[in-house]
Amino acid sequence: TRLASARVESAGVPLEPLLRRSGLTPEAFAAPEGPLSVQSQIAFLKEAAIALKDNCLGFTLARDFDPRELGLLYYVMASSKTLGEALKRLARYSKVTNDALVFGYRDGDRLVINLSYAGVPRHSGRHQIEFCMFAVIRICRVLTGRNLVPEYFSIAHYRSGGPVEMSRFVGAKVDFGAGRDEF
Repeated sequence: TRLASARVESAGVPLEPLLRRSGLTPEAFAAPEGPLSVQSQIAFLKEAAIALKDNCLGFTLARDFDPRELGLLYYVMASSKTLGEALKRLARYSKVTNDALVFGYRDGDRLVINLSYAGVPRHSGRHQIEFCMFAVIRICRVLTGRNLVPEYFSIAHYRSGGPVEMSRFVGAKVDFGAGRDEF
């Protein structure tokens, strides 16, 4: 959400009206340690996407951000010895930064990362889910120094615009309208 606010401000769009329509006050938003409700985060990203005329805002932010902007969560991952350990830590500690986002990690015949919401309807947060999914791929690439390409990449919600660019970024077809958010 704070990444989106920086994008909004750099585009010269007034931030305060977007915050208010999202149920946020400028004071609450400015407090870096203050938690923001998931519903207000989702609403703000939707408002920001409309204001910026970017129907793929979550993807745009994930593609362009510096992973260090995630703060402690990124550094916990970056201090891991292996990518598997980093992803296990993501699954474990992501709840500290956002209690509604649930990252799953399975390692067996194949490594699987999935994302779900706890206590929030899944289809309400398209931009947030897309940011998280594409950001994790990006972070995996940064941590390993390799252009990792998943065997598959699926997102539960439907989308009409952007999949070609998203698939190019991932290196594999991005399946929208799938049963789950997973790669």
